Amino acid sequence: MDMARIFGLPAALLVVAVAANRLSRWTRVPDIIVLLLIGVGLGPVLKWVDPNHFDATVRILGMLALILILFEGGLELRLKEVIRYSPGGILLAFVSYGFTLGLVALIAHVLLHMAWVDAALLGQFWARPARLWFYLLSNKSVLPSQSKSP
Repeated sequence: MDMARIFGLPAALLVVAVAANRLSRWTRVPDIIVLLLIGVGLGPVLKWVDPNHFDATVRILGMLALILILFEGGLELRLKEVIRYSPGGILLAFVSYGFTLGLVALIAHVLLHMAWVDAALLGQFWARPARLWFYLLSNKSVLPSQSKSP
């Protein structure tokens, strides 16, 4: 991969992002929508950009983005709050997982006449996203205001 692609593609993306930001301010449409429309227009519609040419570049940019995201997350981490809220979070995760697994397994066993092992496997399948459901429900109720996202 030559240096023009490594530095030229991010520069072009930066120019497109700034243009999309200006256009989103002018039209009052979120900039992610403008960026998606520009990407669809340049790729599948006009066929000016072939995504196969950017495999290595996207891999490098993805790695850099991941490094930056993890670095920024580490800088903004409040370790005292993590230690303070970890027991409650861990308890919530285990209780929500166990409750959902047991409830789905019981319903599958009683209503669908499944064997307990199969019902437990079905409960395990549905219990994984249950942590998200319990988090979303609890995020609007009793959590302290510091831990809620803005």
